[in-house]
Amino acid sequence: MTGISTAADSLYVIRQLVFGTKEIRLDELVTCLATNWAPSCCRGKHEQPAFGLAVPKTRIDEIKTICRAQPSLATAIRRWMSWPGN
Repeated sequence: MTGISTAADSLYVIRQLVFGTKEIRLDELVTCLATNWAPSCCRGKHEQPAFGLAVPKTRIDEIKTICRAQPSLATAIRRWMSWPGN
């Protein structure tokens, strides 16, 4: 159940943030995901643009924070499963 709920969470967040509120552009999100949130492309003095669209590290961090702040069905299910009596 967790795998399905995680996929549902991801699709919901994409729908809300990219197509609903338009806080994030799809090309920005693809860059963040393709570079795994840019851990290696922005180290040291010589920052290099990420794969695809050149998204600044500060924007990647901002998008990561926005995505992590979204509600999660998977977390709610885990809490319910660990509730006494379940």
